[in-house]
Amino acid sequence: MRRNPDARWGVRTTVFARAAERQGRLLAAAASLVRPGGLLIYATCSLEPEENEHVVESFLKRNPEFTRSPRPDAVAADLLTAAGDFQSLPQRHGIDGAYAARLERGGAR
Repeated sequence: MRRNPDARWGVRTTVFARAAERQGRLLAAAASLVRPGGLLIYATCSLEPEENEHVVESFLKRNPEFTRSPRPDAVAADLLTAAGDFQSLPQRHGIDGAYAARLERGGAR
């Protein structure tokens, strides 16, 4: 929306709930392909908590074999959330907004 600010006036609030539901299904499907000790990166170009950390938190509750596996040395500290996820904000970082969580499946490597 940074590059097309008028788009925000055409977005209905229900779009976020539908997107979060779809993203949750995609994340669960991808998780089934991750071997023990493997990584799963969940990323969006959204700034909405419903599509980002809420999806990840819900996924982690349903899939206890996965945990967040942040890499604080991979990006500047101001690009990390308190949970260790990546989040860029246009108003703060001068780039497009994005979110990513690094998730690791427990077990032998």
